[in-house]
Amino acid sequence: MGGDGQQVGRPLLQMPRFGHPWQGSAPEQREKRREEMAEDFVHEMGEPLSPARERLFARWQPGQSQRYHDAYEAWLKSGEFEVEFKRDGNVYYHPELVIGRGAHATVFLGIVPSDGREVAVKVHSDSQGNGGDHFVKEVQAMKKNAAVPGVIQYITSFEKERIFEEQGRRKRRREERLQVVILELMEGTLQQAMSRWGDLVAGEHIDTICYVSRSLLDIVKQLNPNIIHRDIKPDNIMIDCRGNIKLSDFGISRMLTAGQDRLYTSAEGSSLPFTPPEALRSKLHKTSDLYSVGRVMLAMMLSDATMRRMGDSSLEDLVPVSWPAHSRHAFIQLVRALTHQDEEDRGYLDRLKDPKFLYEVIQSHPFFWSQRRNLSFLTSLGNYYSNCQNRPPEWDRVVWALETAIANACEKQGMNRDGWKAIACDLEQDESRRRKIEGAKWNAELLRFFRNKVLHEPELGPGLLQRLPAISVFCWEALLCELTTKGFPFHEFFGVSEACEL
Repeated sequence: MGGDGQQVGRPLLQMPRFGHPWQGSAPEQREKRREEMAEDFVHEMGEPLSPARERLFARWQPGQSQRYHDAYEAWLKSGEFEVEFKRDGNVYYHPELVIGRGAHATVFLGIVPSDGREVAVKVHSDSQGNGGDHFVKEVQAMKKNAAVPGVIQYITSFEKERIFEEQGRRKRRREERLQVVILELMEGTLQQAMSRWGDLVAGEHIDTICYVSRSLLDIVKQLNPNIIHRDIKPDNIMIDCRGNIKLSDFGISRMLTAGQDRLYTSAEGSSLPFTPPEALRSKLHKTSDLYSVGRVMLAMMLSDATMRRMGDSSLEDLVPVSWPAHSRHAFIQLVRALTHQDEEDRGYLDRLKDPKFLYEVIQSHPFFWSQRRNLSFLTSLGNYYSNCQNRPPEWDRVVWALETAIANACEKQGMNRDGWKAIACDLEQDESRRRKIEGAKWNAELLRFFRNKVLHEPELGPGLLQRLPAISVFCWEALLCELTTKGFPFHEFFGVSEACEL
């Protein structure tokens, strides 16, 4: 479900609105709206706009944020643009417009007077002397990865000192160092979106999990070589006004040197439900972020960012029964691979002879496939099996891997290792073909049967997939060890670029 085409909209990622924001996009509509706002301001305040406010109204671009539109409008009308909350004219922000708080910083709504951009102003207060390192590391990581599309756009950063007097029995002068990062404005976090999920329709639920997961995998893949984010969790996964997924908070990220797979660190990692087991032993591995992505997938499946609903239940018991059966089996296999306790085996890394294809392979996983893609995959395998005569000896290994995969898939569904035969006979009308199925020596004959039904009786394909839902993902996993087999049609089966074919 959901992995093969672009979705126009994803309601599950929409943030709660503040009133009814104006959403006109044409330049003439924006200009008209700004003029109306300016007139309303003059009427309400009984005084003309100052030149500075007039310029800000003229430059502000309504519609950049749907969620915070009304807050911006009210703020611009208030005229509260104190010098304390800007630096060299770069940005204004207001102390009452708080949109987020974290362990190290508070985030405010902001606006850039030079071009009217709506921004987020992240202020690290270092009065206790414990947030400086986090600020420096986050800025360095964001600058380094500024070109990665899925990383929140870094605009600028600066430091300033604030001096004030504390009132009490004895007045005393106190200094506070503020460290400020200006970022593109997001509508909210995945955690906020999930908090609004109620009863979910299966297709919409799976589509959202696919979209967010593939976005995260693509971001992690594109990060500067060997950067480990270390803090991937729903609260650090951001959603912009167009529904794009972006990653924030690089304050505890680490970098592996060239050729390095792991490192030791004493720094704390992500929140416990999303922390890989090796991090608890003060270790990091190049697959550590994959573990966190897998746990985020679990949280989305549960609609619970805290993961409390997980309890001691098995994954099979937790995946909604309303999901299509092939999606359920694929989800379970992918999440288990991503959250493998052994970092060397995580994400199918142990099965790949060339680890540089790791992310591309994961992104081609059957969980991200539609029903049609599943049927196409099994049809291609049927063609491959039918054409295996007179092939090089190493191709026999591929067939044997598929033979074992089909037997394992049948057992996973609670059948005998050749349990597919009863299902195939039930669907086959021709008596002679039924006898041939019953006498089949190899389980891989199922692939030929699948191909024939999809090509000649396509209406039976979806029903066959529903009755043998684990076949696709188990066969896909069986082929992973054969990616470097000479002449193996990797791109045909995995749906990714031919550049991976060796």
